[in-house]
Amino acid sequence: MKDTEVLIREIAKSNKYQTLFSFFKESGINFFNNDCEYTELQIVFINYLSFYSSLFTEIAIGTVDDIVLECTIYEDAFMYWNRQKSKKETEKMVKETNEINRKKEIDSQKQISWIFKSKRNET
Repeated sequence: MKDTEVLIREIAKSNKYQTLFSFFKESGINFFNNDCEYTELQIVFINYLSFYSSLFTEIAIGTVDDIVLECTIYEDAFMYWNRQKSKKETEKMVKETNEINRKKEIDSQKQISWIFKSKRNET
C-alpha cells in the first residue's frame, strides 16, 4: 500500500485533479461513478485531494511558502502544525464562550435575586 499511497498522493497533488476536485466540490457532482460505499483507495484519494486543496489554499493566502511542497515531510509537518493551531484556537474560543455564558448566568441570577428581594420588601 505504501507505493500505492505515494502514487495516489502524487496524483491528488496534480493541478489536473485539484481543478477537478474543486469543480466537483462546488458543483456537487460525484467524483466517482459510485456514489456510496467507497473503496479504501477512493477514500485515501479523496483525503489527499482535500489535504492538498487545503495546503494550496494556505499557500495562496500566504500562511506558508510554497517551499513546503518540496517534500512530503514538510507538507505533513505543516498540516499537523496547522491542525494543532486550529485545535488550540477552537479550545480558546470554547473557553471564552463558556466564560461569557457563565457571566450571563451569574448576571441573570443576580437579577432574579434582586426581583425576589424587592417583592419580599413590598409585602
